[in-house]
Amino acid sequence: QAVKNTGTGDGLSAYNAGGIKVITGHAHFINPWTISVGGKRYKAHHFLIATGTHDLVPLIPGLKETGYIGYRQALDLEELPKKLCVIGGGAIGSEFTHYFSTFGTEVHLVEFAERLMTREDVEMGELLEAIFEHNGVKVHTGSKVVKVEKKGNQKVVTFEHLGKMHTITVDEILLSVGKLPNTDLGLENAGVEYDSKHGIVVNGMMQTSNPHIYAAGDVVGGYMFTHVASYQSRIVGHNLFSSLKHVADYRAVPRCVFVDPEFASTGATEEELKSRGIKYQSAIISTAIIGRANTSQEDTGFVKILADRK
Repeated sequence: QAVKNTGTGDGLSAYNAGGIKVITGHAHFINPWTISVGGKRYKAHHFLIATGTHDLVPLIPGLKETGYIGYRQALDLEELPKKLCVIGGGAIGSEFTHYFSTFGTEVHLVEFAERLMTREDVEMGELLEAIFEHNGVKVHTGSKVVKVEKKGNQKVVTFEHLGKMHTITVDEILLSVGKLPNTDLGLENAGVEYDSKHGIVVNGMMQTSNPHIYAAGDVVGGYMFTHVASYQSRIVGHNLFSSLKHVADYRAVPRCVFVDPEFASTGATEEELKSRGIKYQSAIISTAIIGRANTSQEDTGFVKILADRK
């Protein structure tokens, strides 16, 4: 119902009403000006590639044979698993760990890095791990999944931590270790530069290496958020039809992880500032000092600010 209320559940009728012709099928560039879809060829003066990503599936012995779900399939489950192993402690893995544990599933979260949320400041990952552990989630950081096996109706996950092997027997495995761009489009025929891991190369105006072909959204890598894809698409829409070009500005991209409490940030992380050699000062304070947080009994969290010397 929530999706229906937004109108996105019936996108085809909205396109038709707007006079936009929808062609379904796999598109493949024949040359820089022509694509092939379902055996038919279509020519255009400009193209926008917005093909998104697909889930990265690591080469873990037994994983494919045993079976797993991604976050998209997790949304369609008709009953909750009693025990769940989430592989990957980034934003999506952390969010689904929160969702399932809230509904009473026993969750084991396995992350290869030494902390959760490696793309954010250290304090975020450390606090999130503490919150998960407090809520009964078993967090295994610094751990590498080495194999998966089927055992009746259950699945056995074996992982290595500090040189020792450990096993978890669960009902389901949720895989969340990253995304790969959908670039199987004959981009070589169109003269479009891309990387199979990081996506299509674009400039600030969202043009590819072939100026009449644009790309936007997750397929260009970088910040893989819906609001960034929307922002990039608006830039493309403007630049396609205007001589005064707009350039993307990513200096203050908001990011949010939907756990409880929610984690939100914007701008550069401390690690990024250090790697770029930028001098900065920082301040951090607990939200527990705020009266409202105490009266609402929501005093878990902190505010951290990174600023230049001015």
